[in-house]
Amino acid sequence: MRTRSRSPKPAFLALLCSTLCLLWFGGNALASPLSQRNLPEGQLLYTDGTNAYYGVYLTDQFEAAPNPQARNVEFRVIAFRKPAADGTLIKFVPRTFKSYAGKPMDGVGYDEDEIDLINKHIMQAVDERFPQRRNKNYLRLLIYEKDAFYAGSPVSASNPDLEAPEKWVTVLNFERAGPGAPMRPAYEARGNTGLPKGRFATSAKGRKPLPPGIAAQRSARQRSVATTEPATNSTPPQQVVKPQEFWDRLQFTGTVKAVFEGDFSNTASKTFKMYFSALQWAYSDRCKSDLPANAVKRGYITQRVYDDGFRDDPVERSALIAPEFVVFYDAYQDDVSSAMQQYRRSVQNQANTSISRGGNWLAILGNAANNHPMQQLDRFVVASGGCASATLYQLRQNFLRAARGAPSLQDAGIVLKKAAQESAAATPSLYGACLDRHPKDKSYCLCFENEALGVLSASEKKRFEADFDQYYQAMRKIDDRPRPPASDRAWVLNSIRAKCN
Repeated sequence: MRTRSRSPKPAFLALLCSTLCLLWFGGNALASPLSQRNLPEGQLLYTDGTNAYYGVYLTDQFEAAPNPQARNVEFRVIAFRKPAADGTLIKFVPRTFKSYAGKPMDGVGYDEDEIDLINKHIMQAVDERFPQRRNKNYLRLLIYEKDAFYAGSPVSASNPDLEAPEKWVTVLNFERAGPGAPMRPAYEARGNTGLPKGRFATSAKGRKPLPPGIAAQRSARQRSVATTEPATNSTPPQQVVKPQEFWDRLQFTGTVKAVFEGDFSNTASKTFKMYFSALQWAYSDRCKSDLPANAVKRGYITQRVYDDGFRDDPVERSALIAPEFVVFYDAYQDDVSSAMQQYRRSVQNQANTSISRGGNWLAILGNAANNHPMQQLDRFVVASGGCASATLYQLRQNFLRAARGAPSLQDAGIVLKKAAQESAAATPSLYGACLDRHPKDKSYCLCFENEALGVLSASEKKRFEADFDQYYQAMRKIDDRPRPPASDRAWVLNSIRAKCN
């Protein structure tokens, strides 16, 4: 008896669907929804045929990230969703949550469908395809509306609608206790059961729509830029390049950072001249023995005179300045004096405002002393590695070159012998780990590290540097009922955060 073979339609249709989905959501044959929003290309993690989810490494400027473990790089899941009939892109359900004062309030929580989506369809693909990502127990979902485009960008650009990455409509944040554990809403990791209503947008309502043609323009522009970009140079740096953490720790950037990096666009300003002058004092204070024998003395003498005519002993404050610098130091003095007077007036106004509002004016004055240009440059000399460092040499030479109107070390192509050694990436630190978790809270993370170094054991420090979420997990027991005794280690760990909030 003859038998007829069954037509393999289901398998064929599945293959066809898979191919079409790949072309539509993630292939190179058609422009992907990522390039249509000026985002770097990523990997398709999951699609249900309508909505699509990509894994992407992004820098803090939302550019492609060649090193996924660099400190300014984050892993994100980018979602493109078709809105529901009411225009919403995420599902919330009513929940009660605690206010900062611990009072129950009406709010919202993530619908279980949102949580199931992450655990059933997203996380396995993320763990398999992005094993190098940092913060493996944290996941942020950036949600865009499928086939719709809106004005607004997370970075600045002269023509953001065309050139800059488009800002997402809303976000969902998840955390898990450890690898393999289920993802849960991030607010639960903070001991809460929900969020305030309106904390996150649910739809694109209020956003300015862009014409559909913007997608093709963006994709075409990205292809054009890609074909004209020079090949990546993997040779060691010729001048010192410092990571952002270096500048964060100094607690100042602006003109000094710009000059250090070869940007001389602000050299006619009083601010440039003020820092040029302050650098001479800082260098003299720390590196006097490195100055030439013909260094020139500059300074002043102060003496307090009382109403009865009595005079304190005169106090001399002076600096030795190398001859090639002193000509500009002298020429800048009027502008430097004017800039410092303005600085003192600003500090006085802040102190007066603080006093009128019952604030701590001593804190204002302490902060002003910390941010005085001479104090800032003194910190730079110390952080640079000392008087013989290439880092300090680069700053001094670029200030001098800028004053002379000469090209920077970078533009002149001058090679510094220790540039590669001193350009090393930041080593693991509590500050860096904290900033990974709280990217906008630099002052909090600096405070946290300062407080934590006097509290943590060596093993705790290493553990929290590797994964800052472990710090919060170690404190979770203080939210248990009954609470642990006062001698429990969790209270000591919590005191670090309490001092910095």
